[in-house]
Amino acid sequence: MFYFYDKETSEIYAKSEKRPESDLYCTSGVDFDLTLYRVIVGAVSEDKQLAYYTQKARPAEQLAQIIRDQQAENDVLGQTIAGLSLQNMQLNATLDTLRETLAQAQLDIMTLKGGAV
Repeated sequence: MFYFYDKETSEIYAKSEKRPESDLYCTSGVDFDLTLYRVIVGAVSEDKQLAYYTQKARPAEQLAQIIRDQQAENDVLGQTIAGLSLQNMQLNATLDTLRETLAQAQLDIMTLKGGAV
């Protein structure tokens, strides 16, 4: 895993599975949870391996805010899904109406041509 860190604070702020183009990164076999923890880079070897780091739990207030934000996003997604489900039901009802109209039109055409009813 590749980790990007801030030059001034040495704090890791993002991770990636792809090799970065920037020089300010390090690699590690550890998959840090950057949502729950702050990871401070202590030392990086010449081959960009994270040699030393400090991992600290994020403050409770920050974690509570992350949870509230996630809940708000989930609420929005739930509303979006409900709206899409309603649209799907409406489209299905419209398709059923169109099928019935088409079937009736075909019967009317057959009747006008003198075909069997």
